[in-house]
Amino acid sequence: MLSIKKNLLILLLLCLSLPAFSQTYRSLLRRANDQYELKAYTQAIETYLQVLERKEDEPEALAKIADCFWNLNQMEEAADYYTKLARQRNVEPKALLAYGHVLKALGRYEEAKNYYLQYAKTDPSIGNQFAQSCDFARFQQAQSAEYSVAEERVNSTAADFGPAFLGDQIVFASSRTDIQRPTSGWDGVSRSQLFVSRLGLDGFLQPPAMLKYQSQQVGEGPASFSSDNRFVAYTRNNFISGVRQIPGAGAEINIYLAEVNAEGSWINERPFPHNTGGKTGYPFFTADGSALFFASDRQEGYGGYDLYISYREGNSWTRPINLGPVVNTPGNELSPFFDGTNLYFSSDWHSGFGGLDIFLAEQSEGRWAKVSNVGLPLNSPRDDYGFIFDTFRNYGFLVSNRSGGRGAEDLYRVGKANENLVLKIVNASDGSPVPGASIDLSGCSAGGYRNAVNADAQGIYSFPFASGMVRIDHYKRGVPGKPRSTE
Repeated sequence: MLSIKKNLLILLLLCLSLPAFSQTYRSLLRRANDQYELKAYTQAIETYLQVLERKEDEPEALAKIADCFWNLNQMEEAADYYTKLARQRNVEPKALLAYGHVLKALGRYEEAKNYYLQYAKTDPSIGNQFAQSCDFARFQQAQSAEYSVAEERVNSTAADFGPAFLGDQIVFASSRTDIQRPTSGWDGVSRSQLFVSRLGLDGFLQPPAMLKYQSQQVGEGPASFSSDNRFVAYTRNNFISGVRQIPGAGAEINIYLAEVNAEGSWINERPFPHNTGGKTGYPFFTADGSALFFASDRQEGYGGYDLYISYREGNSWTRPINLGPVVNTPGNELSPFFDGTNLYFSSDWHSGFGGLDIFLAEQSEGRWAKVSNVGLPLNSPRDDYGFIFDTFRNYGFLVSNRSGGRGAEDLYRVGKANENLVLKIVNASDGSPVPGASIDLSGCSAGGYRNAVNADAQGIYSFPFASGMVRIDHYKRGVPGKPRSTE
């Protein structure tokens, strides 16, 4: 009898605890979803983990925690949770598409293609396009010998992005906190601000300083300057530090214009008159400042963000012209850069290696006639955008969240190898060659030179060199030579 009463008591306690468990579980899921909608992804992850402790196979929690990691560029973690979700029955098609994106970002192209093809049963146009993109990436793995890429030393642990030329200086946006700066805003959020730097003798950017004449209450960047430095177009944004700066992140962006006076002050600041109709950003001035390329997600476009151009007419700007279906796609096209002949931009739809890839559009008879992927190493399995290049000085920059970087988004120095650099090591006293001299090229701005190399019997060594600065240290039989820098 006592045993029966004891069992009944246990059963009663279990029944009473079930509603409390359900209430706690559902309230946690609601809280996590609220954090997710606010794009507070780090906090949402912590709450979703509590949900999964109570119900490890909850499909909504698995899908959204994976998406949180995706937005934070933590692809391995995102893949772990999508793997758990994919084992379940009746997985939502959008989760299959998202899993494909994560696998592609990890360079696992064959696996990604499988999930894209599964998604193609729901939406053939999207699924098949991304499946074909995986085939492109698998068979285009050869590194281009035309370009070299090296991570910039000024990168912070935050986001560094939006490089732009300003005379012999480089302006870029950053949400870094390692430099003394005014309060980030009324709410204490660390917003992106514009910084300025110059190339050092080693070919890399020197420690930056904050660019004056910008608001501290809003996020700013990317920016663009006319070649005479008289005009500036810049983006005001609400980018969240640590969150990928991709269209799906939902950032609000608008373009502002200003003149730059002789003292470098920005005057007559005003909104770009064509901000209405959608999010508008990523401006790029043509060399003379007479036209402005930009990206916008306005409804009349072909997909998400499209590229447009507007022309200056006195103090006004013409109605934006869409660059058309050769450039623009059902996906997103961002960060235009026009060198006077070709248009460089980034897209997540044209066949590529990762999320956003850098592409080149060529003109023919005044129209955009051909789009091609610029290949590796400019692109990677992650997001690559913000490409700029100075054809006269033969160097440029791009932005990437590729593996191995320091922060959320990082700046990379781009060089173009167009000839061999020939070094001849001679004796300083009599000019005679130094056979077999050991040469340290680790200071080469092109990157990739980690070990010493040796000159030949005539003291000569040549190598493909992407323009920039090289610091050369040479020595023979333990006797150091004088370091030299060359451009």
